[in-house]
Amino acid sequence: MPHYPPAPDHLDVMFAEEFMAVKGQFAFCEDEVEFIETLLELAEQRNWRKIYCWEPALQEILARYEYPYFETDKDFEQAEVGFTFCEALIARNGSILLSNGNAAGRRLSIYPGVHIVLAYTSQLVPDLKDGFALIKKNMAQISHP
Repeated sequence: MPHYPPAPDHLDVMFAEEFMAVKGQFAFCEDEVEFIETLLELAEQRNWRKIYCWEPALQEILARYEYPYFETDKDFEQAEVGFTFCEALIARNGSILLSNGNAAGRRLSIYPGVHIVLAYTSQLVPDLKDGFALIKKNMAQISHP
């Protein structure tokens, strides 16, 4: 018998509830414009000035909306926020699956006091095994386009 009951149809709701239960903060955004608006609001509320982003695809999104960020590790010890993508969102326990296979390695998710992850609904999976399967599938697509 399975250890867990079947995952519900609404993985996004499950993830948000579980993530907030472990003191994560979650914001669902319909599109990039709403995402940038949310980021601007958070930065203003919390007085963030040193947001570091090293992943080219994320930098492209921020640059498109003229959102300021640090793109190198110059003065990294002053970083207030690390901004990254992730591999998957694990709905069952509200965790975020990260790897060191991106431009930031793991430094931006560990060192600054705040870590912001931009993730997409396509990255929602029920369990950790599904997250690893998603990584394997994505790596296969990268190596065999």
